[in-house]
Amino acid sequence: LEQLVTSGFRHLENVTEIDQMVGALFSGLSTQAISDSRGLAGLLQPTAGQPSYLEQMTREAAQGLRDAAVNIAIQILSGARQIEATFLNAMNAIASSLTQAIGLLRAAENRCWDLVVPKAREYAAQNNFQLNVATSTAFSQQIIDSQIVPLATTTVANVQKSERAVSLIENLIASVTNTTSLEAQRLALLQLDSLVARGELHNQYDAQQATQRQEEVETAMAGLVEETVVAWADSTDLNVGWCNINNPDVPRTWAERWRE
Repeated sequence: LEQLVTSGFRHLENVTEIDQMVGALFSGLSTQAISDSRGLAGLLQPTAGQPSYLEQMTREAAQGLRDAAVNIAIQILSGARQIEATFLNAMNAIASSLTQAIGLLRAAENRCWDLVVPKAREYAAQNNFQLNVATSTAFSQQIIDSQIVPLATTTVANVQKSERAVSLIENLIASVTNTTSLEAQRLALLQLDSLVARGELHNQYDAQQATQRQEEVETAMAGLVEETVVAWADSTDLNVGWCNINNPDVPRTWAERWRE
């Protein structure tokens, strides 16, 4: 849609560039013809072992065309690389948010055990029995498995795919940069089209969606950690508020579970 909407401007840009190129060529050609005492014939004759002006001009024009083709190809490929880099950065940020959330849940669980264990020991001492304390990561793991792992699996797959895509684009850029062959440049752009057609690259819409998804995940993970910690510490349901030491049933339950 963007290509269609801006096509008129692109055509105008192309015409202007061609006009400038042709104007520069004929300006140089006329200046040489006027300044050379041989007139137009001087344009075709070599001088001092150097190729004729017309031959030099042809070579320069051909080189200019090749340089322009290289620049256009690099611009197209660089644009594809920028889009893919945006997508990859968003996916890496999502992965980082998920990893951080896991770390925060683990840390909160450890702090809960630091509260629960002394209370359980206190209850055991009051009732004259010994404890064999065995803490675990079961509570945080349950949240991680249900709320984080599915998203993490998808994110890892997206990161791997995007990393491959960036590598493919970099290879195409290298193939265009290291050659003056117009055919090689044409093939590089065809390969880019093929990658897009096979779904191996992400488009601008994908990149925008990934950035939006990044913001949503960061907000969701912050909320998940906060809500989980509050539930563990405040809920009166023993299956949820296992860390609620203000509930006398919590120290008793853990003491009885760890009783030797």
